[in-house]
Amino acid sequence: MIKKAEKSKKPKLGTVAKKIIINKKILFIIFFTLLYTVFFIFIHNQLLFTPDFGASDSYHFNLSLKYFLAKQIKNNHLPFWTDKLSAGFPILAEGQIGSLFFPNIVFLKFFDFVYGYNLLLIFSLFSFTIGSFFLFCELKINYLLAFFLSIILTFNGAIAFRWVHLNLVQTFSFYPWLIFFLFKLKDNKKYGIFFSILLSQMIFAGHFQTVFIALFSLIVFWLTYLFFQKKPIKKAIRQILFLIFLILSGILFSLPQILSTYNLSKLSNRGLFLDYDTTTSFPLNWINLINFFNPYFFGNPKNSTYPPFSSSWGIFWENTPYVGGIFFALFIFSLILSYKKRLIPKDFYLYFLLSLFFLFIALGKNSFLYFIYNFPPFNFFRTPSKFLLITNFFLIFSFSVIINQLFNKSNLKVKILIVFFLILSISQLLLIVFQYHLFLPAKSVLSSPEISNYIKNNQMILSLGQEDDWNRIFIRSGWDEKKDINGYLFLKNFLYPNSNLLFDKKIFGVNTGGLKIKRVEYINELIKNQIKFNNQEIFISDNLKDFFDVLGIKCIISPKKINSHHFYLKKKLKDHNFSIYLYERKNSDFEIFYIPKYGKKIEYLDDFMEEILAGKVSEENVFVEDYVQDFMQNELPNIKEIKASDTSITIEGDFKSKTLLVFRKNYFPSWEAFLDGKKTKIYKTNLIQMGIFIPQGQHKIKLQFKDQAFILGAILSLIYLPVFLLIINKLKSI
Repeated sequence: MIKKAEKSKKPKLGTVAKKIIINKKILFIIFFTLLYTVFFIFIHNQLLFTPDFGASDSYHFNLSLKYFLAKQIKNNHLPFWTDKLSAGFPILAEGQIGSLFFPNIVFLKFFDFVYGYNLLLIFSLFSFTIGSFFLFCELKINYLLAFFLSIILTFNGAIAFRWVHLNLVQTFSFYPWLIFFLFKLKDNKKYGIFFSILLSQMIFAGHFQTVFIALFSLIVFWLTYLFFQKKPIKKAIRQILFLIFLILSGILFSLPQILSTYNLSKLSNRGLFLDYDTTTSFPLNWINLINFFNPYFFGNPKNSTYPPFSSSWGIFWENTPYVGGIFFALFIFSLILSYKKRLIPKDFYLYFLLSLFFLFIALGKNSFLYFIYNFPPFNFFRTPSKFLLITNFFLIFSFSVIINQLFNKSNLKVKILIVFFLILSISQLLLIVFQYHLFLPAKSVLSSPEISNYIKNNQMILSLGQEDDWNRIFIRSGWDEKKDINGYLFLKNFLYPNSNLLFDKKIFGVNTGGLKIKRVEYINELIKNQIKFNNQEIFISDNLKDFFDVLGIKCIISPKKINSHHFYLKKKLKDHNFSIYLYERKNSDFEIFYIPKYGKKIEYLDDFMEEILAGKVSEENVFVEDYVQDFMQNELPNIKEIKASDTSITIEGDFKSKTLLVFRKNYFPSWEAFLDGKKTKIYKTNLIQMGIFIPQGQHKIKLQFKDQAFILGAILSLIYLPVFLLIINKLKSI
């Protein structure tokens, strides 16, 4: 008997379809990878140097901070504190260095700095592009359209002109992924794990305003989406509560950074709440909306034709949400055609209304929503125009659902035309962004300026006047000519903060738009007020002489001659229209600590300021807070050993009598002092420094920086992690 041949089982249609979809996605990911590989090859040995008003946010801020971070990470350290800025600054706590952001750790540790730094930009843009692509696909957009639209979304002006703020781009790079994982939660609630982890990484990237913008827009989007979907109220409430749970979890995972930053904020010159004028500064005006179509309608900073910012005019790269005339022509054409054919899906109205809503928020005081900037958390930050990031995001998504409907219903010729115009739109965006930004050979950016050869690494510098010289180029010429670029490179000799970190120099100043130590800023303002400029010279008040010794300021870099017999000219540099002078303090070598002869108690800030102005604050005569009485010490100790680093000082010596050691490091609560192994009190001395009283005898003193807030945050985050995973696992549905 002949048996019938067994029929082989055919795979289900759904399985085949899924495999085809996965293969298509992989193909497009390969295309994206090739695109960004070409981008990296183009810039691999260059560095972004695009100038801005008074300085370059790319060079003086992000590049310098990441260089310092790379150096620390390669030595297996986290940069909690540095003496290179303002005589001591909690750089991790300030946040924008991005010490805990995983891509920073990987690329800066395992790659040469130039490659690693450029890979950070490439990776952020790549992440944003891939996330947008997956999100478009999740919304059932045709894969080919999703490919082109993801590139348009990534290189639109709201993002591309902001490359100078790498940490902002890094923070925003995960935004489309958050929305993607929100949609995926309906398939599997465990996608919430990725959501919360990515949110914590956004916080670690360090641009807190962008985190707020992302979270606010995400909540508004999800509420609106659920409304448009007409979800049952109970289910909608469950989904909103779950989103809030995921957001809170992401924040809890970020506690090491958040608690450390909060610790700094309590001593910061910047209050949590900003006044209305500050919050709405650098405004976006209604007339700026023309920049959606033409980025240079009001001029181009590259050739210095764009107006300088003012109380009524914003900053170019903040206010130029350029998407392009080709994009809008295709948008309007598609909208009209879809309307005639009744192909407009309801999702279009959702995304377009969201785009308009966030545009009104971006307009700040020029919008009918101006009043929200009187209330937290909107009054935590300035520059409302950063909401243009979200405006363009939803604008392009509203276009995507229109063009997708039209594309799917059209014949081959129309499809080819659509693809052609999308490619033209991408070409237009890429041409604009790469023409605007200034990339320079890495060697010219990182090479030590000549003036650094005349300054020892342990000498404190006061840098004066770079902004005026820099703006002589920026406002008059921009950066279109080689002579102007050479001028900017010459001005590296000012070692303007934080560029000093690139060359291992110490400077009395810090460049951050965020948090600074309030007391140090008082001192900075006082010093500025005692330094007078005229057309020929700079005059420094004699009352500052002894106080400079207290601070350990050895050198002054200036654009003019200094009229002071306490400093001598060590080096003059000249390049075309610019002169830079290096002055050095006469007969002074500063140790990391000093021992005053007289000490007086002090209670009020104004009293101390008066003492400085009277020239009474010196290495011999100090002022101590929280001490019961004045004192005098006559005999100097015999110091046997000193070991010092940025975060630790150990001193051993024979102290002939009770002695006050004053350290040339800024006071901060994370510093702890130990006398012979036992914790002892640190006294605030001369407003910003730390003093320790040592009794008579042989003693070992240790000063140690220990960020307790960071440690507490790390412990709480680790404790919460298993709780979070357990909750996710136990939840049955959302």
